[in-house]
Amino acid sequence: MSGLAVDLRKRLTQWESHLRIEPFTLGADDASDRLLIPEKLYGREHEIGTLLGAFDRVVANGATELVLVSGYDGIGKSSVVNELHKALVPPRGLFASGKFDQYKRDIPYATLAQAFRSLVRPLLGESEAELGRWRDSLNEALGPNGQLIVNLIPELELMIGKQPPVADLPPQDARHRFQMVFRRFLGVFARKEHPLALFLDDLQWLDAATLDLLEHLVTHPEVRHLLLVGAYRDNEVGPAHPLIRTLDAIRDAGAGIEEIVLTPLGLDDIGRLVADVVHCEPERVRPLAQLVHEKTSGNPFFTIQFLTALNEEGLLVFDPVGPACDGTSITSAPGATPRTLPISWSKR
Repeated sequence: MSGLAVDLRKRLTQWESHLRIEPFTLGADDASDRLLIPEKLYGREHEIGTLLGAFDRVVANGATELVLVSGYDGIGKSSVVNELHKALVPPRGLFASGKFDQYKRDIPYATLAQAFRSLVRPLLGESEAELGRWRDSLNEALGPNGQLIVNLIPELELMIGKQPPVADLPPQDARHRFQMVFRRFLGVFARKEHPLALFLDDLQWLDAATLDLLEHLVTHPEVRHLLLVGAYRDNEVGPAHPLIRTLDAIRDAGAGIEEIVLTPLGLDDIGRLVADVVHCEPERVRPLAQLVHEKTSGNPFFTIQFLTALNEEGLLVFDPVGPACDGTSITSAPGATPRTLPISWSKR
């Protein structure tokens, strides 16, 4: 409202002086009195380009690719991969994602089930004609083994109907049968007309059965039009970790793996983030950016939390009348000293 009032006053002054209003940009003086973190990424252009390039190759030649995104907790792995999701506007491709649930760590394939539920559930709202096309494709792919996938994704029964029970097999044979059926199920979604990007987060905690299935999917020649993206905390994965053994087996099978290692943001990237938060030019907030970078070591999640804490503690405040930073001011709390927090300037 205050930004609207500024616009109206300026136009009124123009009209009173010249009996005309020149073209102008709306909202140039708009500023929220709440701390708002921009919903964009900083300093990750190269990594996002690598992901998009991998998907473009899957679209172009159909070969399955595996991309690993690693880094510390809070470094922005999920945020980078979600940029790929934004780019996959249908019919360019499908996107499914699953994240490890610590309360389901003893349930095999739970992360994969979560990912494919995100694909199946929206289909239930499609027209009967569209739903029928998906139903036919799924029934053709699953044959008499549909119950295996229904056990994993119960919502699927609403699409393909009640399935006959499957025969009991010895453990090794049952594992091979499930991998075959799941491979065909995945093929319904990963097709030339709509390649599939499958994102699995927290690979470091995946169960052995899921890791074994991922190896099967990446290395099997029948699996096409799939981009598999996995994120994991590299500081929690040692040489003897099951994930490392699975990745070694994938490499030994001749499958390529592209690796993206996310490092902390540099001072310039933090500076651009802080400048956007407080509506200032980067050089105006350089001292604050240096402080934030020092306190958070360039970790994006910690950076956002630290800025939020500064705001909640009254160290970063909105000034509706101050001249600096388009209405946003940086100030120190009354009586603050470097012992409590080293912000000792005021831009009111």
